[in-house]
Amino acid sequence: MKKEAKKDKIDNKLLRRLHEKLDKMAVMIERTRIAEYIELNQKPWRLITYNFLGGIGRGVGIAIGLTLVSAVVIIVLTKILSHLITLPLVGEWIANLVALVNQYLSESQRLKLQ
Repeated sequence: MKKEAKKDKIDNKLLRRLHEKLDKMAVMIERTRIAEYIELNQKPWRLITYNFLGGIGRGVGIAIGLTLVSAVVIIVLTKILSHLITLPLVGEWIANLVALVNQYLSESQRLKLQ
């Protein structure tokens, strides 16, 4: 009789631990929102809409970010180049480059007119 009581006590202890583990797993599954994910996959148009709106949001974010970063880079380069032009050697080189570009543009316009 004692052996059966001891076995029942062990079985109850094991069942209690198993129940606690299952409760923890249920809480973890609830936190992952698997039910919402499965529901979303069962409605393909809703999934497509969410993905489309997410793509638009990412695209707009990238465009705004690239614009801001480009503006900062252009401002910094403008500041650096404005200081470099005052240097004799670099300023002369940039002036020659500008003269070559202007010459090329005037020749290409003259050829278009003829």
